[in-house]
Amino acid sequence: MFKANVFFEVLKEAYLMFRYYDDNNFYSVEVNKKEDDDDDESGEEEEGHPNEGESSGEDEEEENNIRLIKKVYGNPEVIQSTYVEWKINTWYRFAIVY
Repeated sequence: MFKANVFFEVLKEAYLMFRYYDDNNFYSVEVNKKEDDDDDESGEEEEGHPNEGESSGEDEEEENNIRLIKKVYGNPEVIQSTYVEWKINTWYRFAIVY
């Protein structure tokens, strides 16, 4: 089991890596990674983040801002993802059981 405590003063991208072998073989938890980063296949850019300005509940649910990633031989795969409504100045605890 892997545990980590995280405190957000600002909602930015964060990564927790575990079972790291090298740059092409590891597991990670990606927090607040924007969909238009590396793996967006549509080529369309989305503006803003659900925590910025007004947004509908549907948009928030569609943007999975916490993802469990497995990268093997350089090929990333999303194992599981979900939406979490983060609050700044709050402690969060991650527990990863593998």
